[in-house]
Amino acid sequence: FNANYTYTDSEQKTGQYAGSPLNQLPKHLVQTSLRWAINDMTSSWLRVHYRGEESQPTTGPSQDSLIAPSYTLADVGLNYGLTNDIKLGAGIYNLLDKNIGMEEYGYVEDGRRYWLSLAWSF
Repeated sequence: FNANYTYTDSEQKTGQYAGSPLNQLPKHLVQTSLRWAINDMTSSWLRVHYRGEESQPTTGPSQDSLIAPSYTLADVGLNYGLTNDIKLGAGIYNLLDKNIGMEEYGYVEDGRRYWLSLAWSF
């Protein structure tokens, strides 16, 4: 098991938004991961990311900052050793296909995506 947490207390020092938090910089970020060795050649993992609410750049006529809501993403994967030197990996990022779109967040994140890897150590 592994976990990390970041707390950021930011403040714009000058300009019309002085005293406001910096844009797209959440106060709270958390990432946890759990890795399980099924046997000598196979392991699986689960990773969960949390990103707290954050202010977004103002894009309309209003001078008020927009607040993007917090979100949580989960990823899973499996690693398998074909031999001692060759390893196969597969995973799914954004397992629950959380939609992170421009309207709420000011940027777009990928939806669910799959990956496959082959590593050779020599």
